Amino acid sequence: MIAHATTVDNQGKIGIVRRALIGLGALGVDDVWLMPDTNFLGERAVEGLRERPLPRVKILEMPVTGQPQDSERAAHLLREAGAGCIITLGGDGTVRMAAKGAGEVPLLPISTGTNNVLPSFVEGTIAGLAAGAVAKGMVELATVAVRHKWLEVWYNGQPGNAPWWILPPWRDSLWAPAPCGTWRICARSSSPGPIRRTWGCRPL
Repeated sequence: MIAHATTVDNQGKIGIVRRALIGLGALGVDDVWLMPDTNFLGERAVEGLRERPLPRVKILEMPVTGQPQDSERAAHLLREAGAGCIITLGGDGTVRMAAKGAGEVPLLPISTGTNNVLPSFVEGTIAGLAAGAVAKGMVELATVAVRHKWLEVWYNGQPGNAPWWILPPWRDSLWAPAPCGTWRICARSSSPGPIRRTWGCRPL
């Protein structure tokens, strides 16, 4: 089903970043932070970019491991820096990791992979214009953005991921081999406050 799906190579991603920077500059955004990566896509995007006006571009100071957690760390740093909007390039996994670090900062996900649920194919310049309008408060967020549901899984009081065989969606209870602790499932939606439900595990 995905054998002929669209993919975007590094040069294409660099072009998207460049056009996004042009769009952000056109909206009067002053500062943009880029996440570092092993292929130096951000630095390569800035090189040779002569359009004006352009925002001041800075590279986040963070270690690059090449792991998915880099996206979460970068989004957290952007949130701490006061970012008004975060543009992501990637697929559903990238958006999921970025969302973990972004908190309430709006995400604008651009699909650069195969078939995805959240990211969509967006022209880079339009993405930059839209992100700039959101970051500068030129539009009301509730009218241009959609709040997606959020699911947290905690094990023994710590955030973690449940193995797939422990969370069958069709079961009312959770089963796991002994010894086990307590799972807490937290589902967040646009309604005020999280929805919380707790199960105790039983040995098979």
